[in-house]
Amino acid sequence: MNDDKEAIVTTLQDRVNRALLTGDWHTLTDLVAPDALITGPRGYMITRDNWINVHREEAYEQVRLDVVESTVHAYDAAGVRFDLVESECIYHGETIKGRFRVSQAWASHGGRWQLTSVQYTTAA
Repeated sequence: MNDDKEAIVTTLQDRVNRALLTGDWHTLTDLVAPDALITGPRGYMITRDNWINVHREEAYEQVRLDVVESTVHAYDAAGVRFDLVESECIYHGETIKGRFRVSQAWASHGGRWQLTSVQYTTAA
């Protein structure tokens, strides 16, 4: 049973990653819970709407988001995906590259899965 939930979380997180790369804010709005919180690598916390709005800006472009390692833990109505990603983006003309550990928490409510939290940590 948990294998099915692991597959669901993997598929949905892959969709979120594709949406981040393509600037597909419609998909992000659908898959990310309205009350989700995103914690950046320097400890700042932003809301879902702030996060999505950055990805909607013309000044922002996600150039690369390569998952090099991934593990999923599934529970009754929740799942957490732990990724190591190599990322590159351009924001207001500045190129930002890095390796990050990313924890993504998913929850199912009424049969609908949504991303509820993302935590980025700089990786060595």
